[in-house]
Amino acid sequence: MIEQIVFIVDDDDAIRNSVKELVESVGLKARDFSNAIDFLEQYNHSYAGCIVLDIRMAGLSGLALQAKLNQLDSVIPIIFITAYKDITVVRDAFRGGAFDLISKPFHEQNLLDTINQALSMDAKNRVAATEKEIFKKKAKGLTAREQEVLSLLVGGMTNKDVAEYLKISPRTVEVHRQRALIKIGTRSFIQIKELLLD
Repeated sequence: MIEQIVFIVDDDDAIRNSVKELVESVGLKARDFSNAIDFLEQYNHSYAGCIVLDIRMAGLSGLALQAKLNQLDSVIPIIFITAYKDITVVRDAFRGGAFDLISKPFHEQNLLDTINQALSMDAKNRVAATEKEIFKKKAKGLTAREQEVLSLLVGGMTNKDVAEYLKISPRTVEVHRQRALIKIGTRSFIQIKELLLD
């Protein structure tokens, strides 16, 4: 598992330092940045953890950084902190996929609870992404017929329906089905359907 880091991006030195001290006081790793551009220049898609991000900053704003991260297909959760709760800004933050928005001055425990929830979500998302990549690699090992049979079965057809559609025997459908499930390493059509739909 990749080490999770709480990235703090705020141009207010006092707040940035206090958030970093708070995060480190409970044993979490933290890195801080005084502006969004510095963070973006060092950003790596493999970063795990979450971002505690000020909305209003000189230069690149928090919302602008969020938009740039979205363009990079970043999945790291963002917790916005702000002293200005303008309804348009709040709406834009959540439309952009913000995990949460916390008002300044914030309650320390509330911020820590939100950070822990964001870290938990990040870890779950990364496990799901890994499972999906493994599934894709295994699915590439299926024959064309196995892929076709599996796709039809996952789509809701019965063995008999698939047999009639492909003009093969139900027994042949069952053989392809079993081989495909063994190669993928699961017996669950629900799990396969979830991975196919993601």
